[in-house]
Amino acid sequence: MIVKGFSLPLKLPVSAKNVYEAISTERGVRKWWTEFADVGHDTGSMAEFRFPKAGFYVKAEIQSLVPTKLVEWKVIDSMHPEKSGFSNLRDWEGTLIRFEIEHVSENESVLHFTHQGLSKELECYQVCENGWCSLIFQV
Repeated sequence: MIVKGFSLPLKLPVSAKNVYEAISTERGVRKWWTEFADVGHDTGSMAEFRFPKAGFYVKAEIQSLVPTKLVEWKVIDSMHPEKSGFSNLRDWEGTLIRFEIEHVSENESVLHFTHQGLSKELECYQVCENGWCSLIFQV
């Protein structure tokens, strides 16, 4: 089964452990995505990401935490700002944000980023694609 979504493979000059910490911890996420992040520590806990200036937020359930290998967030609540002009301000709900980490060497890894459900049919696709492309490189 093919799942529609946005995917981006990214070769990084850091260990898989460092990549995992950047995407699985509150401290790590605050460095590359938003400083307004509250990230739980366990599978089943919540992660919230707020972007006050943009008027956007995301609340997700942490579905997977496999050290140095995988992080998954299932979006359960989200809201684009009304000024976006999108007809569906909650189109991230039900999507899955997946970070799969591939160990290459002690100082190199590949991050396979996928936002399943973020399809080209969504009004926000272009804005979100641009956002992910600029932000994910900061991991």
